[in-house]
Amino acid sequence: MGNNKAVITILGTIGGNSKTCEYNPNWNKAKYNSEITEIEQTEDINSLPILIDSFQPKGYEIVSLYTQCAKKIQEQVVINHNKKIVQEYKFNDDWCIKDDKDYDNIFSQIDKLINKYDNVIIDVSHGYRHLPILMIVNTIMHNIDSIEKIEKIIFAKEDKFGEEYTFIDLKRYLDLANISYALTTFDRNYTVANNIKISSDNNFSQLLDDLSSFSEHILANSIDELLKDTNKQKSITTKLINKIDDILNSEDEIFNNLSRLLNKILKHIKEIDNLKNINGYEKLYKLSDNMYQKGYLLNSITLLSEAIGVYCRVEISKLNSELSKKLDEFEQKAISEKNNERVYFKLYELYNQSKAIYSTSNYKGIFLEIYEKQRFNNYKTKEKIQEWNREIYNFTNLIKSDLEKDENIITLIRSIDNIRNNLAHANSSKRLTDVKEDIKDVLVNFKSFCINNNILNSNK
Repeated sequence: MGNNKAVITILGTIGGNSKTCEYNPNWNKAKYNSEITEIEQTEDINSLPILIDSFQPKGYEIVSLYTQCAKKIQEQVVINHNKKIVQEYKFNDDWCIKDDKDYDNIFSQIDKLINKYDNVIIDVSHGYRHLPILMIVNTIMHNIDSIEKIEKIIFAKEDKFGEEYTFIDLKRYLDLANISYALTTFDRNYTVANNIKISSDNNFSQLLDDLSSFSEHILANSIDELLKDTNKQKSITTKLINKIDDILNSEDEIFNNLSRLLNKILKHIKEIDNLKNINGYEKLYKLSDNMYQKGYLLNSITLLSEAIGVYCRVEISKLNSELSKKLDEFEQKAISEKNNERVYFKLYELYNQSKAIYSTSNYKGIFLEIYEKQRFNNYKTKEKIQEWNREIYNFTNLIKSDLEKDENIITLIRSIDNIRNNLAHANSSKRLTDVKEDIKDVLVNFKSFCINNNILNSNK
């Protein structure tokens, strides 16, 4: 394709008679002001000569889409112009709109022209009714695909009817279209397409980056980094809330067009952010329910599987203060060492074993053996090993004798694990609609058994 560029415009009839298509030599020139640096203030009968004079010397091909009537009039405009560069302008047969009522063909013609060039400036100052609209719609499509391709959208804003105009750039409205698309898809399912870019505003560029970061972390179930503020760094939700607040408080009125979407997303992000004030399994349950609502079934059941494990670990720790102390210590070590490649304390093992303790009758104290594995490996004497084994044995017997089990919780644990295993292995045994109903059921049961009624506590 090469490094070629064009100004694509649609020609009008300058108010002439569409039946006779006659050029009127007595037409008055209008004054054209400009907010576009490449175009100087001038007077002319029409914008075409101004585009030729302004952009052709800069290496742009001036592509004029025309009906036969418009061409007949505009040919006289360029011939009678006082600048040689305009007088020498030629109309290409490929630019002819043969049937101005064949919308599909016109749209395809515009699309092919835009595709032909690396960089395009669109002019929609003139043209009959639907033609500029079709041009703008096609431009929106190309701008989503490649933000660099569409350089400007030129429009001659009418300041005084028939007498004075100002060239402005409507490109920022393309940015709004891209941002609106990005916000809508994020609101629906947390996705932010990588190709959605904007050309101008730093606030919105950063917002798209922050939305992408939120998406990556919540879809990876990376909850701590998503919600946890530290002395060194704000959480992703905090940064996102601050950025949306900044945009909503901006004095630029153009952003008001996005306020409904922004406020909707802000409300949701604040709801997610507030989960950092909820501890343990209830937070995981709420995140699981949220991911279910967004349609991410594997994320949902994975979070719920961890939630039921945390629930069981909390209930087991209530059996004995020394046992609770050991479990707390294990958990803290697991949290502090989570980025260590040779981690010995793993949260998922603690929670999985907690579920196993509660849902199986053949428990042998496995998860307590995980505790202090590093220290155990450093034992040098038989006496220390025997001491550690006695400690495990005592806690194991305590759990076996004192842990009250409820069949509803046991069934719930097994149901959650079955659903998760089924989904994690390519959903091999059930239809997706059935799996969705199964997840809905276990979410309802978890809320009922573990949060609203807390069966284990009520049994004590």
